Amino acid sequence: MLEWKTLPPFLRFVVVGMLNTAFGYSVFVAAVLLGLPVPAALAAAYVLGVLFNFLSTGKLVFDRLYAQALPRFIGAYMLLYAVNLGALALLSRAGLHEFIAQAITLPFMAALSFVIFRSFVFRAG
Repeated sequence: MLEWKTLPPFLRFVVVGMLNTAFGYSVFVAAVLLGLPVPAALAAAYVLGVLFNFLSTGKLVFDRLYAQALPRFIGAYMLLYAVNLGALALLSRAGLHEFIAQAITLPFMAALSFVIFRSFVFRAG
């Protein structure tokens, strides 16, 4: 049986990302259904997910969990939020429902997140 730490980092990121994504998408949908505008619902999903995602990603994916990385993680999330919001706006303007538009952006946001987290947040050294 494979040990978790022997899996390649990107595969660990995908598995942990599914958990993080399920949480964030659930918050997004719940917030929209509660009447929040889409930008506010997306912000709620990001804000509530930051600490959970920092802990899960830092420890389970990169095995580099230290407090000094939290400001970079938050900065990365702010950038990712802006990119996500822009993509969501474009897809919504193209006529897609917000739920479908956000679901379409998820794989692209996941790949971008991995690159940013690996290169700037949880980098070695």
